[in-house]
Amino acid sequence: MIPSAVSRLLCILVGHVYPLYRTFKACNVPDGATSIDGKKLVALRRVLAFWAVHGTLTFAEYFVDWLVWWLPLYYEAKIIFLCWLVHGHFEGAVWIFDNLIVEALNQHQGDIDASLERSRDALKKGWVKAMGYIFENGASLAAEAIRKSQNMVMEGMANGGKAADSGRFEELDGGEGEQGGKQRERGKGAKKDKET
Repeated sequence: MIPSAVSRLLCILVGHVYPLYRTFKACNVPDGATSIDGKKLVALRRVLAFWAVHGTLTFAEYFVDWLVWWLPLYYEAKIIFLCWLVHGHFEGAVWIFDNLIVEALNQHQGDIDASLERSRDALKKGWVKAMGYIFENGASLAAEAIRKSQNMVMEGMANGGKAADSGRFEELDGGEGEQGGKQRERGKGAKKDKET
């Protein structure tokens, strides 16, 4: 049995680092190339199939990992499975992609596209609503902050350069209500106590 830390490292190397290098090799096209040869297309298809399968398995593993991580030789079996997926001789990722993922996506493509369209529309409406709120209320909040800062400067100048107590940023809600006035009076009273 391989220690847990080593087996996880091997899973990362076989499942991420090596495929990353294979992706680099498959996507590395010379500058000025106007076409891609058949060998390069096969390599690109293998890489794309691997990442599609990898993403699907990562999503599935999120839900079932807590059930199987404790099984003996789990990580060893995962390493062997990843080697089967990655290695060009076996083309495991291409087989899973063609026989399982493509079939499932073909069956549900219309539903998936409709759900994505609804999600995009909902996101767009939410974004427009949020931006409208920011533009509508942002100006008044900024104006209130400017007014408060001006009052602080003016009170400071009137007090001979001493910082004014009544212009704290916590009072941006207006501070004109009963609570705001009481808090202001308490703050002034505490300041007078400190001075005496």
